[in-house]
Amino acid sequence: MSLKEDLKEIPTTTFKLVSGVECEVRYLVGYDYETLTKFVKGREQRENLNYMLANAIIRVGKTMLQELSDEERAFFIKGMFEKDKKHALTMIRQYSFGYQKEFNFILPYTDGNGENKEITKVVPIQDGMFPIVPMEKQWNDYSEIEKVLELELPMSKYKVKVPLLDGNVQEKFNVEMLDDSDVLSGLKFRGITYLRKGEKGNAWVELKFGILHAVDITFLKNAVEKAEGKVHTEVRFEHPDAENLPPSRFKEKLLIIDLVGVPDFFFPSTV
Repeated sequence: MSLKEDLKEIPTTTFKLVSGVECEVRYLVGYDYETLTKFVKGREQRENLNYMLANAIIRVGKTMLQELSDEERAFFIKGMFEKDKKHALTMIRQYSFGYQKEFNFILPYTDGNGENKEITKVVPIQDGMFPIVPMEKQWNDYSEIEKVLELELPMSKYKVKVPLLDGNVQEKFNVEMLDDSDVLSGLKFRGITYLRKGEKGNAWVELKFGILHAVDITFLKNAVEKAEGKVHTEVRFEHPDAENLPPSRFKEKLLIIDLVGVPDFFFPSTV
């Protein structure tokens, strides 16, 4: 029997993604460990996670992923909202480990003297689930989803179009969202446009944040947060040697870590 056939025998669980679309996933196996740890020149960890999702997700809405070719699965995963993918990753992880209520991991850090050290951190997971904030508009299937948010800003009265963050937008505009709290930085680099009126006609042009009213920026930020939802996988720690850090390293006193990016998250050292 082929690997693909073997994987069909593995138990699955079903849940609703941040977008509202139903998703079915299996638990993690050794093949997934190889996917995450295999070094491929030029491939980032984000791409490894996409490869793992393409094999661990059974179904999204009406789409049976495991009946598609490798190329079709990769294309579908790339088109999923980033929050949906993060939600799927956390559910695959928690389903695999019996919905653990805490996660122990090793946090590497550099102390005030510049020496590399490690400390074990324990992260509680309430009720064994990572909290989510669903998208304001819920969907039944990815074929129905609208991926552009249209708004009118309250102060400038600009009509704007905001591409919601999926893998295609992330790749096209090189949007890095390692810190979910830094939504504004993510907004500035995703190709938001507004309708500019001119004597020769109207045209959609890039929105310039540098001259945008503060009220408009806050409105835009809040609207996008509601439209995209959230998956709470970030933890914040005080630097283990915060009191001895020099002034030049003051930004390190608060460490913000997205657990999905921690190597041990999917295959922890201890269970």
